[in-house]
Amino acid sequence: MKATPISWMELAVGRFEMPVAFTEMIWDKDLRVQGASLALGVRNRGNLERAAVTGLFSRASHALDDGGDDFFADTGVEMTTISGELAFKSGQSGSLQLVGSWVEWSKIRNMEVPLRRQNPRIAGQYVREEYQVFDAVARLTVGGAMPLQLVANMSWNVGDDPGTLALITHPNGQKGLWLAAVLGALDSSRARAEYTYASVDRDATLAAYNADDFFWGTGWSGHRAELASRTRANTTIHLIGEWVKFKDSGIVAERDHTVQRYRMELR
Repeated sequence: MKATPISWMELAVGRFEMPVAFTEMIWDKDLRVQGASLALGVRNRGNLERAAVTGLFSRASHALDDGGDDFFADTGVEMTTISGELAFKSGQSGSLQLVGSWVEWSKIRNMEVPLRRQNPRIAGQYVREEYQVFDAVARLTVGGAMPLQLVANMSWNVGDDPGTLALITHPNGQKGLWLAAVLGALDSSRARAEYTYASVDRDATLAAYNADDFFWGTGWSGHRAELASRTRANTTIHLIGEWVKFKDSGIVAERDHTVQRYRMELR
């Protein structure tokens, strides 16, 4: 449920789309938040398109069970977020969006085993009990007949390492980098091309709520390319290629091995 009691306040409760403009290094756009959010801000003040501060508390919130779907049962991983956003207009359809967020995950032990992805763990449990992540995103959109969007995202887990982390191989650094370029838009043109480069250290984020678990977990670096075409009003075809390395694998010989995957999707 979403509501706007007054023009400068937006409230959401229950299951709803993620209100913070993360990239998929942090949050898969197909997942829904389970909890509550409150956004305070203003819109359309001259060249200022939006200025807002958003607070979010979520529990569980996964397509698969991460400890329980009953919000009031006090199960499931908890996510607390404070985010600030500034968006500026440029011309008729251009914009610059800046987003800075603090994200903290807790109660990691409630998470189902298949959702752990590449985060370090010992004897079936997470080594780290909490994740405290600072995330910054910049999006530049240039309008026109062939629109262009450039995205830069840096993420840094600033939480202290627990002592047990020394029990496993853990590469230095807990940072993530996501750079993307999108040319074209299927709602205004027949085709779109997208390229993404990402390099995500182990423990840079809790790798359970980001995008494709083959590519966008943690400990990976690589490239993704997508060509999409609109075939009719409600149908698009997508050709996708991925070239990645599990750079932080516990098996040293695997770190320089490139894994390739190609697929076609009809949406």
